[in-house]
Amino acid sequence: MTIDARFSIVRANFTLAVDVHVAPGETLAVLGPNGAGKTTLLRALAGLAPITSGSIGLDGTVLDDPDRSVFVPAEKRPVGFVFQDYLLFPNMTVIENVAFGLRARGTDSDTARARANELLEWVGLSEHAEKKPGQISGGQAQRVALARAMAVSPRLLLLDEPLAALDVTTRRSVRSDLSRLLGAVDSARILVTHDPRDARVLSDRMIIIENGRIVQSGTFDTIAADPATPYVHELLGDLS
Repeated sequence: MTIDARFSIVRANFTLAVDVHVAPGETLAVLGPNGAGKTTLLRALAGLAPITSGSIGLDGTVLDDPDRSVFVPAEKRPVGFVFQDYLLFPNMTVIENVAFGLRARGTDSDTARARANELLEWVGLSEHAEKKPGQISGGQAQRVALARAMAVSPRLLLLDEPLAALDVTTRRSVRSDLSRLLGAVDSARILVTHDPRDARVLSDRMIIIENGRIVQSGTFDTIAADPATPYVHELLGDLS
């Protein structure tokens, strides 16, 4: 479940060039200003944005390598993705949302529903299984999105600003819940966030991207003790 990614994505007015390695059971936080390339990194790992050069490998299996004409499409990658706005289907119940990925991959209804029930119990939402997304809170929706991402037993879990849609008070409690849940996940995990508090609580290591480049990497404490750029200093200054 180790992710090894060294690649670049070249667009008309922007280039992302990164070297990322995450071990099984490890959470890497990715921070940076708007437009730095954080979400583009996640999209590339998920197979939603083909890379220009380099390679992406997971457990020794190549997922993307333009020079070798290798590209595994998103639906065939063992990757779970928790999107910033959760993207739950409003017309489906909570349990149907969680089971969706399995059903899309051909799992029969009974098996998919049983797995979804297990995951709803894991995130503490079994009693909400038959509700629609509009009938649950933002914090509960975040946990449904996590359960849905985990339903396909991903070897890599990607989370794009999973707490950004929550108010400050809710965010604090959900951050604690998410830390507990992620601690029970064996997959490699990559978390994009604007909030250094998320990185401090949820990650083992962090990288900071500016203008498509990694400017600093390490633990929260080591980076906060010696910020490499003015942006990093401003970002972490009040928390160091």
